[in-house]
Amino acid sequence: MVAHTKAVNSTVKTSGTAADAGIGGGGDVSGTVANTTAVNSTVETSGTLAHAGIGGGGLFGTKERLPTPWR
Repeated sequence: MVAHTKAVNSTVKTSGTAADAGIGGGGDVSGTVANTTAVNSTVETSGTLAHAGIGGGGLFGTKERLPTPWR
């Protein structure tokens, strides 16, 4: 479990094949990501099969991506 994470004025960037990134978790995460807050922060990926998110980026235990709301 990843819990009570706060990112302020942060930037996470990756590039390349399967270069997942996330605030709270990135990559193949099994478990729970809870109570994650991002203030003035961005997460960005580029490349084939690269996913990004706040709360997590990549695949989670059920192999489904978390929804990321539009800004």
